Amino acid sequence: MPELQLATFFTIFLKAGGFIAFAPIVNDLKIPVVVKTVLALGYTIILYPETPDLIELDLLEVIRGVTFGCLLGLCARLPIFILHMAISAFGQSYSLSQYLNTSQDIAAGVLGEIYKWCVCGVLASSGAIWVGLVGLQMSPNIDLKSIFDLIDWLTEVALQVVAPFLLFSVIFNLISGFVNRAMPQLMVMLVFAPLSVFLAVLFNMEFLKPIVVVWVDGLLKLFEV
Repeated sequence: MPELQLATFFTIFLKAGGFIAFAPIVNDLKIPVVVKTVLALGYTIILYPETPDLIELDLLEVIRGVTFGCLLGLCARLPIFILHMAISAFGQSYSLSQYLNTSQDIAAGVLGEIYKWCVCGVLASSGAIWVGLVGLQMSPNIDLKSIFDLIDWLTEVALQVVAPFLLFSVIFNLISGFVNRAMPQLMVMLVFAPLSVFLAVLFNMEFLKPIVVVWVDGLLKLFEV
């Protein structure tokens, strides 16, 4: 029936809208509501052909779908949240204000912010958006254990994103300790910190595509799509 088809489309739209409302990057950039609506509509158009029509109109099913979309968006923020924590730690230790000997107490984590947006760009260009599509195809009829499995899986994703950053930060600390006496501290900041960020982003560009494949396979194993 056309009414059930329209209800199915609207249900998917609300579920995708809940995901977009809490999804990372979208909220970090303070994207207008109109653009968020267009993104949710795009997700809906992609997901609708793969979704069976509703058998009957069920308000509870719609509410569960919207709640699941919001929960999925919040879970998707976990890798970006952990990335923010790593960037803050890096900025507090290696800030421009520290090396310029200013009296500012707030760290200017410029290089960390550059890395964050580079990683977000690499994630988008590597097909990470399809992870969200697979997640939205999952049924909201899941138990509590599956939620904890999803959180564990997202924690692994976050560590995969942050690991290169932390690894090259350790390398940066070791190298800067050796060359600190050979050149001014500001030169250490301007040379080795950008180098560590560049190498970490290069690592992500090289290995993130197979990582995304692993992410999708992990989702398919966690839930029946």
